[in-house]
Amino acid sequence: MIPIFKPFGASHLLAIGLSLVIVALVYLSRKWHSKNQILISKIISFGGLLFFPLHFLVYFFVVKTFDIRFDLPILQICGITLFSTCLYLLAKDLKLKSFLYNIVFFWGVSAMITSFSTPALKEDFPHIYFWLFWLSHWAIVYILSFVLIIKHKTITYINLWQSVFTFLFFLSLIYPFNVATHSNYAFLITKPEIIHFGVIVGVDFDTSPNYTIPAILLGIIVFHIVYFINKAFSRFPHSI
Repeated sequence: MIPIFKPFGASHLLAIGLSLVIVALVYLSRKWHSKNQILISKIISFGGLLFFPLHFLVYFFVVKTFDIRFDLPILQICGITLFSTCLYLLAKDLKLKSFLYNIVFFWGVSAMITSFSTPALKEDFPHIYFWLFWLSHWAIVYILSFVLIIKHKTITYINLWQSVFTFLFFLSLIYPFNVATHSNYAFLITKPEIIHFGVIVGVDFDTSPNYTIPAILLGIIVFHIVYFINKAFSRFPHSI
């Protein structure tokens, strides 16, 4: 019998707790990370890009249930964040690095907040899907922590809206793919069960495609929350 994942159950809370520990460890060891950031950047770039072919190999030969509707990580927000992070660490052009950093910052932090609060996971510990999901997300938490703590960059309000429009452009590309393949990447077709928008002024915003409107607005709100949190922390000296 496959164990059913329960939102905010013991395994979920443990996963969230471990992610916070990862962030804390990176912060506490920021001097070491800063001293070795060139080597770490190369390892992250190599390992992050290697994640995508390894993902396919695991699903083909270990899980043996590869399905184009669910198993293309590059089409998930977390996957594109990881890919953008690797490109950011490899990029030399300053304008490109700045553009990619905006994606890493806003998409990455927002994706981690939503992924850890509303994980798209049905199987619980010790199922292999449970491990594949959380191990990949813990890796992204570490990578984001390294980039945002060690390679800290000033974020402006214009950067926020640049990230919003880039996000909307990405959604406009992924939506027709979802329709064509009957998939649900970025939850554009069906919302996560744990989120409920309900009925507002006679419109049921829990049904597709109506729920995409409050979902996008919620995403923009999360971007703002991330921006103002960063603004508050930027008042303190950022020293290594």
